[in-house]
Amino acid sequence: MPRTAPSRLARTVLPNGLTVITEPMPHVNSVAVSIWVRTGARHEPVGLNGISHFIEHMLFKGTRHRTARQIAIESDRLGGNVDAFTMMESTCYQIQTLAEHLPTAFDLVSDLVANPQFDPTEMERERTVILEEMKMVEDTPDELAYELFLGQFFPKHPLGRPIEGTRKSVKGLNAESLRDRHSHLYRSGNIVVSVAGRFESETVVTLAEATFGKQLQIEQIEEVAPPVGAPTFSVNIERDFEQVQLFLGVPCPSLASEDRFACNVLSMILGGGLSSRLFQKIREEEGLAYNVYTDVLSYRDAGCFTVYAAVSPRNVKRTVTHITREIGTFCRGEFSEEELSLAKMQLLTNLNLGLESSASRANHNGQQEVLFNQLFSVKELSKKISRVTHSDITRIAREIFAERSLSGLALGRLGRNALKPEWLSIPN
Repeated sequence: MPRTAPSRLARTVLPNGLTVITEPMPHVNSVAVSIWVRTGARHEPVGLNGISHFIEHMLFKGTRHRTARQIAIESDRLGGNVDAFTMMESTCYQIQTLAEHLPTAFDLVSDLVANPQFDPTEMERERTVILEEMKMVEDTPDELAYELFLGQFFPKHPLGRPIEGTRKSVKGLNAESLRDRHSHLYRSGNIVVSVAGRFESETVVTLAEATFGKQLQIEQIEEVAPPVGAPTFSVNIERDFEQVQLFLGVPCPSLASEDRFACNVLSMILGGGLSSRLFQKIREEEGLAYNVYTDVLSYRDAGCFTVYAAVSPRNVKRTVTHITREIGTFCRGEFSEEELSLAKMQLLTNLNLGLESSASRANHNGQQEVLFNQLFSVKELSKKISRVTHSDITRIAREIFAERSLSGLALGRLGRNALKPEWLSIPN
């Protein structure tokens, strides 16, 4: 791997609990501000499902100092893109712009986070936007199948609920409930300010203190862990889609486990690229699917190893059979050192290339702090990936797959081609 400059990564915790992460990058002309809040969809009571996502939307609809139009104009004037996203365990607000605009950019993003108006009229408009967003998911077969699969995989748990909420829950939210949720959770102990690019670290700490320094610290919100192991299921849902959307999965190590590195290498060999087992077998050799891949969904206390394919209804059984057979080979250790080396190189390259910009660095650092309460350098993460061995892959494959059936969901025009439980067993 190429040599990199020494890291200037720094972590400062203010007396009120606010965490400030800075990573100066003197070689770039940009700066990125990323403000993370330790709250997401998994922290919502069932009746408030979607409130984190709704708050994220409303923070762009006006603050005590700026109207929605002023926010848009200021963002364009900076030449950057103010953006936000809600996840299961966190919410992020970010902007990237030229280094000279740092004070203005920081003031803009921090104003969104700290001083929203939650105007009832604006809220009604945005409710309609969110309901349209839900329809967009319903019209996107793979996204809909993914949401339905997770609902079965984490039953009666927040991890199985849609981040955007349901029509019923979103229609039940009002300005008072959003304002109350924001005032309780958007406080210093729950906020991480992460900045990367060309700047002086002392400047960022000063800016953060000016906006958030007087806030009171609060206790972190509780997280209820999902049950150990998901129920094994085989679910078929009829929809008028040309292709059947297949999602198969099993529980896997969480973010708290060091085994997550071996699990990600396993995913890369099995279905992570053009040379992966499933891509070569199902697309290149058999011509059964245009798109097939694996993924590892990791949370602080749970994980889900998934396999996705979109196929013609008549090819559902053949596709599932190939998937289970290929998985079985890993449980028997039937893969080469060359495959292992290639997968690790892919992950290392993706890691390093994915962190070349100030925006990616700011987001990466902020997310690490939110999820782990600590920071890992690229060098540390690269070492953990590089140390994964053949025996590690075989062991983790046996632990998550051996003597077990996959859980599966099929969405599309199924008819006689419905997914059957006996197809989901992993062969010895």
